[in-house]
Amino acid sequence: MPLIPVKTPKVIKSIFPNYVWNIDTTEKVIYLTFDDGPTPQITNWILNILNQYNAKATFFCIGANVEKYPDVFQGILNETIGLVTTHNIILRVGKPKTKPI
Repeated sequence: MPLIPVKTPKVIKSIFPNYVWNIDTTEKVIYLTFDDGPTPQITNWILNILNQYNAKATFFCIGANVEKYPDVFQGILNETIGLVTTHNIILRVGKPKTKPI
């Protein structure tokens, strides 16, 4: 499967001018992030793969899942950087399409 370069559209960059969009570097670095965990099957599998390659990742966890699977969450804390949220926050751009009654 060939790699397809992904480029952020200029319009998006103009809407968010204070964001960092490019960093010039000669280092070969990737940053791995995983959202909406922890879940036993997937999170444990990811942690095993990360261990095999001595790699780190950032996990963005949902509080309800942390409460439901505390042992899996502890595995994240032992191996990686764990960032926790209680709720998923959905950001919307523009006016809401519905109004309260």
